[in-house]
Amino acid sequence: MKVQVWNAFASNNSGSYTLVGRFPEKTLAADVAAELARVAAEHTTWMEERREKGWDDAPPSPLEVFMQRHGLGAPGGFGPESDWPQYSEDNTPVVWAQGYQVLIHHGYTTTLPPALGEFFYKRGGRVETELEHSHHPVVGVFNFWVDYRGRAGQDIPARALRLLNALYAEDGPLTQLTAPEPLPAWRTGGRPDDGDLTVGAVFDDLAQGFAAVGRLAREHGFEVRVTIFETWDETRDALDFLRPCQPPRLSP
Repeated sequence: MKVQVWNAFASNNSGSYTLVGRFPEKTLAADVAAELARVAAEHTTWMEERREKGWDDAPPSPLEVFMQRHGLGAPGGFGPESDWPQYSEDNTPVVWAQGYQVLIHHGYTTTLPPALGEFFYKRGGRVETELEHSHHPVVGVFNFWVDYRGRAGQDIPARALRLLNALYAEDGPLTQLTAPEPLPAWRTGGRPDDGDLTVGAVFDDLAQGFAAVGRLAREHGFEVRVTIFETWDETRDALDFLRPCQPPRLSP
């Protein structure tokens, strides 16, 4: 008797997509984010209408018009349906500026058009990170610092701890919006490139969590820059490089 056994995993065609770009000026980053957010909303509406009405004799999409206006390349490698979200309650990618950075994210899509990153370069910025088709948690590592023009006479370590406490407040993003694992981690100071406070976290909703962190940074007078990476091995602590967390948080 011959016995054959197969072990396989079902396919999953959609993960998350995240693009991070950096610009030389905050105002430029804000302008780029606003324009891309508008195009993303218009293109999503166009896509949904095409699925209802059919693709034959369709007018140029808002994305195609946008690309022609800015002299960008091809919309994507697999056609409009493959390059744009279509299976979520909200198929519009989220675009926002965070200081000098612009972030684009959607939680459930195969990919997004490469023209979005190309536009960063057209406007004088650059792509820092692209995570395409991520099926594992996406970690955000936030570096906070006080601009040199606002440091004189300030107790910067104390200000950093107040910001950390605000992030961990009862209604704060590190309390309300993070995934169960890994637990957030932090350190103050340390290496020269760390800034005044470094915090790492994974959020259930990346865009919501990142925006909340950015808002608190502004309220406390900090600049912030985020680095992202995908956690490939979920059996290990993706934030172990920030542990043990130092110094302890302030008492509530």
